[in-house]
Amino acid sequence: ARYCQSLLPNVSSTTTDDDDDNDSKKNPPLVIVGYDHRCNKSLSLSSRKFALLTKLVFQHAGFHCLVLHDYVFTPLVPYAMTHYHRKNNKNAIALGIMITASHNPAFDNGY
Repeated sequence: ARYCQSLLPNVSSTTTDDDDDNDSKKNPPLVIVGYDHRCNKSLSLSSRKFALLTKLVFQHAGFHCLVLHDYVFTPLVPYAMTHYHRKNNKNAIALGIMITASHNPAFDNGY
């Protein structure tokens, strides 16, 4: 959650447009989150739980957050960002996040 919070000022500054302040409230920037099957058993923190915590942090900050359903491969996050943007231009895509340990041990799970 701390890492999410540290991202917020950077993401907010790149998506804020003073001319469109009212429009940004109607159509907040979008964050897309994907996750894989990994789990840190010592912390009882699965990638799915980590993704849901990420969603809550960004929603609390005023972003629309979409968590991709079920386990996904890493390349699906940028694909979803591109596909969503083409279909739905009213939301600016602010960020794509993949929760994974990738080539590291499962206890290194995160972004």
